[in-house]
Amino acid sequence: MRIIIKVKSTISRLKEDGNQIRESLQAEQSKSQQLEEKITILAQDRVILQSEKIHLEQQAKIMQRNLDSKDLCQASDSTTQQTSDSEHHDKDSEVKVKSLRPQIQEMEQEHKITEALLKTEITLHEKQA
Repeated sequence: MRIIIKVKSTISRLKEDGNQIRESLQAEQSKSQQLEEKITILAQDRVILQSEKIHLEQQAKIMQRNLDSKDLCQASDSTTQQTSDSEHHDKDSEVKVKSLRPQIQEMEQEHKITEALLKTEITLHEKQA
């Protein structure tokens, strides 16, 4: 009977140990499954982040091209404005020259008359001398 009690006691202990081992195994399997799920989620997040990175890099390239294009347009506009200003200045100068031409011709005419008068006076003075 003692042996039966010892055997029953040992069987009972073995059942408890088996239950503890089973519970421990189930807990480890649960942890393992949770970790695998986290790994899957992290892998998906990584793919999403890589996709977003590529998209942002493409947007950055587009924005840089737009900025370069704007810079070229501004430089072109500046050159065009300078050319326009220069042409406007040239036209203003032409208009001014045209408006002053009659005065210049009048002054040249007066100069010729004065020169002729002075020559006449010199001739008169030479005759008198």
